[in-house]
Amino acid sequence: MALSENVKLGAGAKLSYRVGGGSGAFTLLPNALVIGPVGAQGGFVDVTPIMEITEESIRGPLTAPELQMEFNHQPGKEAYATFLATARDRTIDQIEIQIDYSTGDRCTLVAIPNGVQVASPERSVQQKATVFLKQSGDEVWSTAA
Repeated sequence: MALSENVKLGAGAKLSYRVGGGSGAFTLLPNALVIGPVGAQGGFVDVTPIMEITEESIRGPLTAPELQMEFNHQPGKEAYATFLATARDRTIDQIEIQIDYSTGDRCTLVAIPNGVQVASPERSVQQKATVFLKQSGDEVWSTAA
Protein backbone atom coordinates (compact mmCIF):
# COMPACT_ATOMS: atom_id res chain seq x y z
CA MET A 1 0.00 0.00 0.00
CA ALA A 2 1.38 3.42 -0.91
CA LEU A 3 1.65 6.08 1.75
CA SER A 4 -1.20 8.59 1.58
CA GLU A 5 -0.62 12.16 0.48
CA ASN A 6 -4.18 13.09 1.46
CA VAL A 7 -5.81 13.55 4.85
CA LYS A 8 -7.34 10.27 6.06
CA LEU A 9 -9.70 9.30 8.84
CA GLY A 10 -8.63 6.83 11.50
CA ALA A 11 -11.37 4.48 10.24
CA GLY A 12 -9.87 1.58 8.33
CA ALA A 13 -6.97 0.99 10.72
CA LYS A 14 -6.32 -2.68 11.50
CA LEU A 15 -5.05 -3.99 14.83
CA SER A 16 -3.27 -7.35 15.01
CA TYR A 17 -1.17 -9.17 17.59
CA ARG A 18 1.02 -12.21 18.11
CA VAL A 19 2.66 -13.92 21.04
CA GLY A 20 6.17 -15.30 20.82
CA GLY A 21 8.16 -12.46 19.32
CA GLY A 22 9.17 -12.55 15.70
CA SER A 23 7.65 -15.83 14.57
CA GLY A 24 4.21 -16.77 13.37
CA ALA A 25 1.47 -14.75 11.76
CA PHE A 26 -0.25 -11.78 13.34
CA THR A 27 -3.90 -12.34 14.34
CA LEU A 28 -6.36 -9.63 13.29
CA LEU A 29 -8.66 -8.16 15.97
CA PRO A 30 -11.56 -6.84 13.87
CA ASN A 31 -13.65 -5.65 16.83
CA ALA A 32 -11.13 -3.00 17.98
CA LEU A 33 -12.65 0.43 18.61
CA VAL A 34 -9.72 2.42 20.04
CA ILE A 35 -6.05 1.51 19.76
CA GLY A 36 -4.40 4.34 21.67
CA PRO A 37 -1.27 6.38 21.01
CA VAL A 38 2.03 4.79 20.06
CA GLY A 39 5.52 6.24 20.00
CA ALA A 40 7.39 7.95 22.79
CA GLN A 41 7.49 11.30 24.49
CA GLY A 42 10.58 12.78 26.02
CA GLY A 43 10.77 14.64 29.24
CA PHE A 44 13.07 17.49 30.19
CA VAL A 45 15.72 17.67 32.89
CA ASP A 46 16.29 20.96 34.69
CA VAL A 47 20.03 21.76 34.71
CA THR A 48 19.76 25.38 35.84
CA PRO A 49 22.66 26.54 38.01
CA ILE A 50 21.49 28.14 41.24
CA MET A 51 22.84 31.56 40.15
CA GLU A 52 20.67 31.67 37.01
CA ILE A 53 17.19 33.18 36.98
CA THR A 54 15.97 31.60 33.74
CA GLU A 55 15.53 27.84 33.67
CA GLU A 56 17.86 25.78 31.48
CA SER A 57 16.96 22.27 30.38
CA ILE A 58 18.25 19.29 28.45
CA ARG A 59 16.32 16.47 26.86
CA GLY A 60 15.48 13.64 29.21
CA PRO A 61 14.75 9.99 28.45
CA LEU A 62 11.88 8.95 26.23
CA THR A 63 8.81 7.43 27.85
CA ALA A 64 6.62 4.97 25.96
CA PRO A 65 2.85 5.29 26.45
CA GLU A 66 0.45 3.12 28.36
CA LEU A 67 -2.19 1.78 26.00
CA GLN A 68 -5.86 1.30 26.70
CA MET A 69 -7.23 -0.63 23.74
CA GLU A 70 -11.01 -0.62 23.61
CA PHE A 71 -13.07 -3.34 21.93
CA ASN A 72 -16.64 -4.30 21.22
CA HIS A 73 -16.92 -7.10 23.77
CA GLN A 74 -17.64 -10.17 21.63
CA PRO A 75 -16.22 -13.13 23.59
CA GLY A 76 -17.57 -15.57 21.01
CA LYS A 77 -15.01 -14.31 18.46
CA GLU A 78 -12.10 -16.73 18.77
CA ALA A 79 -9.27 -14.28 18.01
CA TYR A 80 -10.65 -11.76 20.51
CA ALA A 81 -11.24 -14.39 23.22
CA THR A 82 -7.64 -15.58 22.81
CA PHE A 83 -6.38 -11.98 23.01
CA LEU A 84 -8.35 -11.43 26.25
CA ALA A 85 -6.92 -14.63 27.72
CA THR A 86 -3.42 -13.47 26.73
CA ALA A 87 -3.94 -10.07 28.39
CA ARG A 88 -5.15 -11.77 31.58
CA ASP A 89 -2.35 -14.39 31.64
CA ARG A 90 0.27 -13.21 34.15
CA THR A 91 2.83 -15.67 32.72
CA ILE A 92 2.94 -13.89 29.33
CA ASP A 93 5.48 -11.11 29.62
CA GLN A 94 5.03 -9.46 26.23
CA ILE A 95 3.18 -9.54 22.94
CA GLU A 96 3.79 -7.92 19.57
CA ILE A 97 1.25 -5.42 18.30
CA GLN A 98 0.91 -4.43 14.65
CA ILE A 99 -1.21 -1.48 13.51
CA ASP A 100 -1.92 -0.85 9.83
CA TYR A 101 -3.13 2.73 9.41
CA SER A 102 -5.43 3.93 6.64
CA THR A 103 -2.59 6.28 5.66
CA GLY A 104 -0.53 3.30 4.45
CA ASP A 105 1.98 3.14 7.27
CA ARG A 106 2.45 0.29 9.71
CA CYS A 107 3.62 0.39 13.31
CA THR A 108 4.96 -2.70 15.04
CA LEU A 109 5.78 -2.65 18.74
CA VAL A 110 6.27 -4.81 21.78
CA ALA A 111 3.74 -4.35 24.58
CA ILE A 112 3.36 -5.73 28.07
CA PRO A 113 -0.23 -6.84 28.77
CA ASN A 114 -1.58 -6.02 32.19
CA GLY A 115 -5.25 -6.78 32.52
CA VAL A 116 -8.74 -6.46 31.13
CA GLN A 117 -11.84 -4.57 32.28
CA VAL A 118 -15.31 -5.19 30.91
CA ALA A 119 -17.37 -1.99 31.07
CA SER A 120 -20.49 -1.68 33.13
CA PRO A 121 -23.50 -2.67 30.99
CA GLU A 122 -25.77 0.15 29.89
CA ARG A 123 -29.18 -0.21 28.36
CA SER A 124 -28.55 1.50 25.00
CA VAL A 125 -24.74 1.29 24.66
CA GLN A 126 -22.81 -1.62 23.17
CA GLN A 127 -20.88 -3.74 25.66
CA LYS A 128 -17.19 -2.83 25.60
CA ALA A 129 -13.96 -4.09 27.14
CA THR A 130 -10.63 -2.37 27.68
CA VAL A 131 -7.28 -4.16 27.50
CA PHE A 132 -4.40 -2.48 29.35
CA LEU A 133 -0.86 -2.63 27.97
CA LYS A 134 2.38 -0.64 28.06
CA GLN A 135 4.59 -0.14 25.04
CA SER A 136 8.08 -1.49 25.75
CA GLY A 137 10.97 -0.06 23.74
CA ASP A 138 10.94 1.69 20.39
CA GLU A 139 8.23 1.12 17.82
CA VAL A 140 9.15 0.27 14.21
CA TRP A 141 7.51 2.10 11.32
CA SER A 142 7.20 0.68 7.80
CA THR A 143 4.80 0.66 4.87
CA ALA A 144 1.75 -1.59 5.22
CA ALA A 145 1.55 -4.49 2.79
